[in-house]
Parts: sequence; C-alpha cells; structure tokens
Amino acid sequence: MEMKNIFNKYNMPEQYIFAGQDYLYIIKKKNKEFIKNNRIYRISLNNLAVSSLDEDMLYDIKAVLGSQPAGMVLNSSYFVFNILKFDKIPSNKKKLGEIVNWRIARVFPEDQSLYIHQYYILNSEYILSVLIRKEIKQTIDELFSHIGIKQTYLGNSSIELINLLYDSSNPLRKIIGSQNTADFFIEIWGNFATIIFQNKLIPFYIRKFNFLDERELITEIEKNISYINSNYGISTNSYSLFANNSNFDYEIISDNLQDLNLVEIEIEKKSSTFIYGVSI
Repeated sequence: MEMKNIFNKYNMPEQYIFAGQDYLYIIKKKNKEFIKNNRIYRISLNNLAVSSLDEDMLYDIKAVLGSQPAGMVLNSSYFVFNILKFDKIPSNKKKLGEIVNWRIARVFPEDQSLYIHQYYILNSEYILSVLIRKEIKQTIDELFSHIGIKQTYLGNSSIELINLLYDSSNPLRKIIGSQNTADFFIEIWGNFATIIFQNKLIPFYIRKFNFLDERELITEIEKNISYINSNYGISTNSYSLFANNSNFDYEIISDNLQDLNLVEIEIEKKSSTFIYGVSI
C-alpha cells in the first residue's frame, strides 16, 4: 500500500491509530470532528511486532475499532524528509522519478531498497521526498492483519499538518489565509522535534533533531533561523508550536522565542479540524 498523495485532497480515514513516541491511541470521526478515545496504550512502534504484544491489548484495540477499516498515523521520528529544489521540474513522470531518486541518493547515505519512497510536487520549484523503512510498514501491516481490520491509510503527523495548511479544499485555509500563516512551525514529541519553514504555505525546508531541555531547543531553533536567513534570504518573523505529550515548559519556550522577536500564531485555536496528536 502506498501513502496517498496528500497534496491533492485532505481526506483522513473515519478512524485511525495514532503512534506517538511511546504510546498509541485511537481517533474516530463523529459529526465531522475527530474524537480521541480515552484509552492510551503505552507502547512504542519499535515494539509493535505482533509476537511481542499483549493479546489483551490487541483485543481491546480490535474492540474499539470494531469491524470498519482504519488507518495509521505516525509521528515524524519514523520518517526521513528531504525537500529538493529544481530550476524546472520535468513534466515527464518517469524522468522526474529518476532525477528525484538520483538526488536522494546523493544526500541519503543508506540503501534506498530498505525504504518506501514517496515524493510530492509542492510547486514549480520544490519537491518533498518522504522515506519510511519497509520493516516499519511491514510491522504495521502485520498488526492490522492480526486484529482483522483492513488498513486503508498510512499517514505522518508533519505531513498532516502541511496538508491542513496547504490544501485549498480544507476550511482551515479559508480561516487563516496565507497572510496569517506562520513562517515556520515546530512539532515536539518528548525530546524530539521537527521544524518546518514555509513560504506562502509552501514548505521549503524541514529538519528533525533531538534536544535535552528548553535551552537546547531554543538554540537549535536559532541555528535554523540563521541558516534560513543566510541561505534563502527569507526573513523569519512568526511561528506556530505544536507540543505533544512533552514534559517541557511551554511558557519558557514561548518567552524565549518572543525574545527573538518572533510572534506566535496559534493556529490550532482557530479551528477544530486539526487531528489529535498534532494539536489538542
């Protein structure tokens, strides 16, 4: 199963399992809103092999999902992102695929045969490349097969956020408009963060990193802002922060970013359409 082309239409499944750093939970759509189930399953995707899972937990997940198809959304630590810039993107799909794979081979040292590779045209200049290890996909497939639920979707938290901001058919875009969109947004999962810079809703730079405390997080953000200003000539003035199950002090992070003359845009408070796990 391939990941859907998220930049055509935002269309989450009616229910899905969300995987954070060390927990799972289930989301169901009800009356056009996604509702989080109150059960939290404390387990990481790295330990999701069916042979190592508790059968009572699997039975409970099956009971919550019922018999309807479901999807899976993972946090970004399981993915590899690259945004590639082109002077002109080839119109021939075969030629484009060859060039994208060649470019990725130059920047990604691992064996590509171990990964599922999808790429998406963002605009006339940029392409987003997304890789996930085949063994992770296989583990997820085995989980759904074991509990007898048809898997219809494999998603990623960062891409879901990009999709929500980018997709012209999503009502959120009508609410915020491109003028009120943050210059970058940050996802935090425990001690892991993803920072995504965007220009008029188009992402052009993604970086993932680990950090020990609030001070190290702010330092990493400063480094990335400096890099963007120096290499892209783009001024960075605003941000959005999505902190998920993190033990860090949100106020400390917010105050430090304010000291950098960055204005926070609290997008999640303007619409209830964000998926749980990305924005609560």
